[in-house]
Amino acid sequence: MILARCLSIILILGSIQTANAVTDANSAAKAAEKLYSIFLTAKMDTGGHSTTEMAKFFDHLVVPGQNDESAEILASYSMETKAAPSKHPFVIKLASLITAPAQSDTEKLLLIHNFVLWRMTHAAIFIPKYATPVALVTRKGKLAQCINESADHGVSTAWVKPPVECGLVEDIDVGDNWVLALFFTGLHNCSGYASLFATLARATGFPTQIVQSTQVGTLHIWNRVYYKGAWRNIDTTFDDAYDRGQYEDNSTMTTMMLYFLRSDEGIAKQDPESHAAYTVTND
Repeated sequence: MILARCLSIILILGSIQTANAVTDANSAAKAAEKLYSIFLTAKMDTGGHSTTEMAKFFDHLVVPGQNDESAEILASYSMETKAAPSKHPFVIKLASLITAPAQSDTEKLLLIHNFVLWRMTHAAIFIPKYATPVALVTRKGKLAQCINESADHGVSTAWVKPPVECGLVEDIDVGDNWVLALFFTGLHNCSGYASLFATLARATGFPTQIVQSTQVGTLHIWNRVYYKGAWRNIDTTFDDAYDRGQYEDNSTMTTMMLYFLRSDEGIAKQDPESHAAYTVTND
């Protein structure tokens, strides 16, 4: 009798946990769909070319590699980490929405690249007090700063991409994960750009590294993605022309691609001051 009651209690608790998991997944999906719908309204200047056309252009530029990386190494850079929470249901849903229109793997990476450029503002340049993640997250996904008023920024809002309304995060639990919070605040430095890209790229199935410059006097972080048999560099921070002051009409964001799918030699030639030497982080 006691055993039967214990089993029934276990079954009831199990069903409650399953229901909660479904609820969390549904909430995450709705939040992802809402964020993606906002992204679709953004004006991305790609020189009059569609992402499909641009992806075909890059396909011609990318020389296939030797495909000599071990499966163990590739698996290690496909895993979820604190700096790349790629298994969160919100991330999985959002990544699938972002890459759904793609006609090739190159276009998937380009769409993720463009999403990060849309979402992020380089806080270290424009908003120094938001240059670290400490003040951005509290429990249950509540943002410590909703960042809706220009007074919170201390700078002209013309330089700041509109933050996503705070209500989006109330339905999902980002816990204390600063990377998940970036999807809603959009404010950080190069490590935020790199972590956001790595999160979405790994969720889409691309082994992705977060690398840091080892050059004296340089503190910079970007990504390397294993694609077409070799590691390719993608630096969304340096490609974010909107933030770097190269395009002043904030009604349209210029999407630069100088640092998209570059070889180690190519990216070092493009910017020898920051990209000539690096180390791979453990994230």
